[in-house]
Amino acid sequence: MALSWRRVFVLSLGSALLVNVSLGPMAGEIGAASVLVWGCSAFIGLVQCLVLGELGSRYPDLSGGPPAYVHAGLSHVSPLWGGMAAWAYWTAWIPGVAVHVLLAATYVNALWPDVDRPLIVAALLALLYGVNYFGLGVTFWTSSVMAACCIGPLVLILAVPLLRHADPGAAFPVVFSAGQVASLPSFLIVTKWMFVAAWSAYAAEMATTLISGLRGRRRAIPKVLGLAGVVTLASFTLVPAALIMNVGASTLAAEPYIVFLTATRGLFGAAGTTVVGVMLIAALLSSAQLFIISSSRALYEMSRKGLMPRVLTRVNRYDVPVGSVGWDAAVTLALVGIFGDNVVNIVAAANVSYLLVFVLLPAAYLVVRRRETPSPGVWVLPPFMTAVACGVLLINALLLIVGALQWGAVVVAVGLLLVAAGIPVCIFSRRAPVVIARVS
Repeated sequence: MALSWRRVFVLSLGSALLVNVSLGPMAGEIGAASVLVWGCSAFIGLVQCLVLGELGSRYPDLSGGPPAYVHAGLSHVSPLWGGMAAWAYWTAWIPGVAVHVLLAATYVNALWPDVDRPLIVAALLALLYGVNYFGLGVTFWTSSVMAACCIGPLVLILAVPLLRHADPGAAFPVVFSAGQVASLPSFLIVTKWMFVAAWSAYAAEMATTLISGLRGRRRAIPKVLGLAGVVTLASFTLVPAALIMNVGASTLAAEPYIVFLTATRGLFGAAGTTVVGVMLIAALLSSAQLFIISSSRALYEMSRKGLMPRVLTRVNRYDVPVGSVGWDAAVTLALVGIFGDNVVNIVAAANVSYLLVFVLLPAAYLVVRRRETPSPGVWVLPPFMTAVACGVLLINALLLIVGALQWGAVVVAVGLLLVAAGIPVCIFSRRAPVVIARVS
C-alpha cells in the first residue's frame, strides 16, 4: 500500500503519548527536575531522528527501522551486527504492547472499577492483533482515529494551567532528592531516569518502520522524521511541565499510571473526566498498535536478509508479517510473569535492548559518513553532525551501562538475558536472503 508522508506522520503520533509511561514514578523521585530529564531525553531523540532522516535519504529502499541502517553501515564488519540490532529492537518494543495495554486497562478500571481487569487486557489484545491482521490499509484508518485522540488530552493538559490556578514556579527548580545538582548522587539519579525516559522519548524513530510504502521516500523520510521528532520534543517537554504546575509532583506520584486523569478531574468533573479517559484509552491503544507494526516489520526485514529465522518471513495475504506473533507473545508473557504490573521495571528491562540499538546506530552513521559519498538529491546533515553523533553514541553508552545498573540486579539480568538470547538466534539463522513466503 502506497502511503503519503502525512499518513506515516499520523501513524507516528502515538509516540507523543509515551510520556505517560513513567512520568508519575519519575516525578515521585526527582520532582520538578523530571521536566529537565524529559526535555534532554527528547532532544536526543530529535537528533537521532535527524540522523535517521539522512540514512533514510541515502538508503530509500531500506525498511525495517534503525536495524536496517545498522546493517547497512556495519555489514562490512559483520552481518551479525544487523541481526543483533534487529533482535534487540524487537525485544525492546514488544513489551511496549503489554505496557500500553496494561495502562489502558488501568484507565478503564479508573473509570469503571467493576470491570474485570484480566478480561479488559484480553479483549484489548484481541482487538489490536485482530486489526493488525488486515494490514496497513485497515490499520491506518483505525490508528488515525486513535492517534487523533492523543491530541485532545494533550491540548487539555497544556491548557489546564491557563484555566485554573497553577504554580508556574513549581516546574522549574532543578533540585534532586539526592542533594545538590553537582554531585555524584544527583548524576546517578539523572542517569537512572534518563535511561528509562529514552525508551519513550526516542520513540519518534518508529516512523522508519513504516517507510516501505512511502511515496517519494528520498525526500519524504527526512520530513516525516523531523516532524515526528519535533512533536515528541514539544510533547515531552511541555506536558510534564504543565502537569507539575497543575497538580504537583507528589500528586502525580500518588497515582503514577493515570496522571492525565489526575490532572483533569478537578477541572472537568466526572463527565469530562470520562470523555478524556476514553480518549486516553484510544490514544494508548494507538501507541500499542505502533509497537506491533514497528517490531514485526523490523524482524521481518532482517529475516528476509537471512539474519533471523526463516519463519519470520511469513506474511499473510494482507502483507502483514505474521511469523513473529508467537515470539511476541512469549517475550510479553515472560516479562509480565517476572514483573507483574510494574510497568517501569518492564520498560527498564526492555530498554537494555533498546539502548544497544542506539549505541550501534550512531556508530553505523559515522561509518557511512566516512565511507560513502552521497548521491545527488540525498538530504545530508551539516558536517558538525559527525561530532554530534559521537556525543549521542557516548551518552547512550553511558546510559546503557550506568543508568541500567541503578535499576537493580533483576532488571539488568533480564535485560541482558533478552539481548544474549539473540546471539545464537543470529548465528544459527544466517543464510542467503529469501523471498517472501505468504500464508493464507
